[in-house]
Amino acid sequence: LRPVVPEAVFGNVTITRTAGHHGTGAIGKAMAPVSGFVFAAPAEPTVYVAGDTIWCDEVAEAITTHRPEVIIVNASGARFMKGDPIVMTAEDVAKVHAAAPDALLIVVHLEAINHCLERRDHYRERLPALGVDMARVRIPNDGEAVESSA
Repeated sequence: LRPVVPEAVFGNVTITRTAGHHGTGAIGKAMAPVSGFVFAAPAEPTVYVAGDTIWCDEVAEAITTHRPEVIIVNASGARFMKGDPIVMTAEDVAKVHAAAPDALLIVVHLEAINHCLERRDHYRERLPALGVDMARVRIPNDGEAVESSA
């Protein structure tokens, strides 16, 4: 095991830890700290795995700082019986796209557990209505591989 604080190097891959918010208010404060990761290697696309976070200043900062070509977000609008979402909603995903319109955006964590309220079809319908270029988005089915030419 190797901590990634603020970064670690594995072979020629630099892994940088990023932060986020796993919800808002009392629920967000009660949840564990968010760890996202940026993977960078020579001659490869930079990949940002945002982790269990909503759209927040830390996500915007990670995008601005690292300029990822591929961004993987945990979406679904998951929430508990009370409170706001603890991972990204379709509106949050649209904000990620607006911050990095040329990045390939991969939307995962959908239909995974019972508190994941927004389904794949919701994203396929809602994101275009929010101005997202769906040519830059992948919403994989369970077990589906996504390849990037970024």
